[in-house]
Order: sequence, then structure tokens, then C-alpha cells
Amino acid sequence: FTTTLPLAGMMPYKNILIQLVDTPPLTADGLPSELLNTLQNGDLLLIVLDIGSDECLEQAEGTLSFLRKKKLIDEEKGKEEPSVEKAGIEPGQIQPKHAPYLIIGNKCDRPHSEENTQILHELLPGLPLISISAKEKTGLSLLKNKIYQKLDIIRVYTKAPGEEPDLRAPFVLKNGCTVLDLAYNIHRDFPRLLRSARVWGSSKFEGQTVAREYILEEGDIVEINV
Repeated sequence: FTTTLPLAGMMPYKNILIQLVDTPPLTADGLPSELLNTLQNGDLLLIVLDIGSDECLEQAEGTLSFLRKKKLIDEEKGKEEPSVEKAGIEPGQIQPKHAPYLIIGNKCDRPHSEENTQILHELLPGLPLISISAKEKTGLSLLKNKIYQKLDIIRVYTKAPGEEPDLRAPFVLKNGCTVLDLAYNIHRDFPRLLRSARVWGSSKFEGQTVAREYILEEGDIVEINV
């Protein structure tokens, strides 16, 4: 309850930075309406519980219920988002955005935290729960990995013809993006000017010339020729 306004920070992960936004806590009265936009624009929701407290189950149920009511997360954990037809959405309407989420069980160093965690798993099966201790810095590496996986993003590197790739500053793309998407991220005119591209990494052989629709993978190195 010390956070009264959204506070942004950057989390280093390997050679990229991931923005985290700390928000005021959810309570029985919900969340200030002006903060709904912050949650709606998030790519991933991190729900922090105090698993050292016997109230952690109540915290989890109350928070998840609120987020489902506001259509910020799926109604049923683990299921794919329904199609427009199944969701009862008329063509042309904007489909609600359901963000993925992780439950962060903080204070795993406290007495009864292990017992409370077991209760959460039993009563809320399938809960995406990661146990950490911010005080003891336990589980933070695993948490970073899980955040990166949940964001469903990849790191792609670029190189100029005849030069070595710059492995310090990757482009961050959504999983499933193509060479054309990368070209647009480099410069909005590049898709129009793109003549050819070569890929090292996921291609059948190193430096293979690929089509602009080629789907990139984690760690690929791409040479764009315009």
C-alpha cells in the first residue's frame, strides 16, 4: 500500500530491457478507474500475492475475480481465447484483449509459505504460480525467464553485408514475425525497398537467402538488403 501511482522501471533480461509498471494494489473495493487503462495496455499481468500470509487464497480469488469481471484475463485458466463467433461478438466489434498472467507468490522465506502454496495449487489447480522472495532474492532468475516466455517474444539480430552482427542490441519481435516485420521495425520504408534477405540460425544453412514472408525464430541473425 506504499504505491499510490503507477511507477515504471526496467528489468534487464540478457541483452534487452523489459518494462515493469508497479501499480497501486487491488483491494476489496477494486481498483481506481483511471488505472484500468494501464492494465488493458499491458502485455502481461503479474499478480503479486503474500504467500507468507494465510490470506493469500483470498487475495488470489479476489484479484482473479476482479480481473475476469473487467475482461482483462480469460474466464477459464489455460484455455485459448474464443473465436469471435463463440464469444458472441458481432463482426466489426473490437474483441476484448485478454492478457496472459503470472501469479507471483512473494515471501516464500516466511513460515507457512510452503503450506500456503500447496493450498493454492490444490484449490486453484492450474494456477501459473512462481514462488519468490524479494527479500532473499530467491527465484528471481526463474521469474525473469517465465516473464520472457509469457510475453511470447523473440530476439533477432541484424548485420550489414560483409560485417559482423551487433549482438548487443537485438530487435524484439512477437513470436511468429517475418522478415518483412523486421524490415518495418528497422525503418518504415524498408518493406518497400527490400530486395533480399539472408538468415543465419533457423535457416537450413547459414546465410540462406529467404523470402520476405520467412518466419524468424529466437536468436536469428538477419542481413537486410535494400
